[in-house]
Amino acid sequence: MRYALEHAGRFHWLEPAESMGPVTVLDLENARAVADYQERARAWGKSAWEAWAAHHETIRRWGEGRE
Repeated sequence: MRYALEHAGRFHWLEPAESMGPVTVLDLENARAVADYQERARAWGKSAWEAWAAHHETIRRWGEGRE
């Protein structure tokens, strides 16, 4: 995260997918227990990552500080 903040001007806009996937942050609201919340949070993260599949290589380069 620190790298991202220090190099914010080097990043460029990524065109979002038409859909952010079937799971959203709102799905976490109905969790009934910690384990349920954790499972839903993982599903949301997976859904979001899959939605951005077209940009995975760029995102990985950013994470590695290569772009």
